[in-house]
Amino acid sequence: MNGNKSASRSAEVKYVVSPEEYEGYFCPVPDTPSVFEFQAIDCTNDEFAEWYILKLGMHSKDCVDYQLTASGRGEIKLWGVEHGLAVGEIVVITTSEAFDGWRDKMEHDVRQELNRLCLSK
Repeated sequence: MNGNKSASRSAEVKYVVSPEEYEGYFCPVPDTPSVFEFQAIDCTNDEFAEWYILKLGMHSKDCVDYQLTASGRGEIKLWGVEHGLAVGEIVVITTSEAFDGWRDKMEHDVRQELNRLCLSK
């Protein structure tokens, strides 16, 4: 997390798609993501996405994807989780929530590495 002194990161949800509506299909499938676009308010889109993903606790690139859209908004795709957001909603992630998520991610990464090392012997 960077040197920004703000105690939170916030963004306004600009566009949402539930898994049932993704790419025009109206049938939930496990491989269909829940998608939302946002515009950061008090940070960059990259910072907000990092904090949001940390808070969510999704540590695998198989479960979450973040990118910037052509319009400059952030877009997060979630697999296996419904975002539960609405257009116009302001999402706020506190420093405490981001730190807890970061700590959980570090623990997850250490466990993964230990498992990999144990299996390689």
